[in-house]
Amino acid sequence: FGNNYQKNDDSSFIINYRDTKQATTCLKSITSLKKYKILFICGQYEDIIENNIQTILDENIISLFILIQTCINLKFDFPLNVSCVFTSTDNYLHAFYSGLSGFVRTLRQESTKITCKIIETDDLEKNLERIMTEVFNQNIDDLEIKIINKRFVKSFREIMSKESNLEAVSFKKKGVYLITGGTGGVGLIFF
Repeated sequence: FGNNYQKNDDSSFIINYRDTKQATTCLKSITSLKKYKILFICGQYEDIIENNIQTILDENIISLFILIQTCINLKFDFPLNVSCVFTSTDNYLHAFYSGLSGFVRTLRQESTKITCKIIETDDLEKNLERIMTEVFNQNIDDLEIKIINKRFVKSFREIMSKESNLEAVSFKKKGVYLITGGTGGVGLIFF
């Protein structure tokens, strides 16, 4: 991150994502070169203390949201893939990034042109080759990947409980239920 827009080469930029003009300039440069993959590397923090919480949110999570918002606003007519990589050796820090899971899954439902995946690693330099393989992996079902000595992919599968009690979750006749979400409007928070 930097305060001023800096183009290192044709495919490497340092920008202040809080400045949407810089993000727009960067994204237009990347896409004019027909490069449709973005590697977003989150900062690395030694200590998580109360004073760092807002910095971590601003420099990483909010910046990623602004990047995605800029992509949506530019209305690209081609698929754009964003890979968000973070290094997590601390469970507390992992909690910051685990919240991105819902965002990535919602983005997938809200946008047909933008895909995002989360890649967690314990050592960015050691696993860089594996990370780059994930960036170019075309499997859009792999939204959350963990690379720590080997590759793990978060997935869901149905399991049946030994003591399954289906009646406990049945609906009451003429009952009133509050449905939160599922209408596809979550993406509007970006506008």
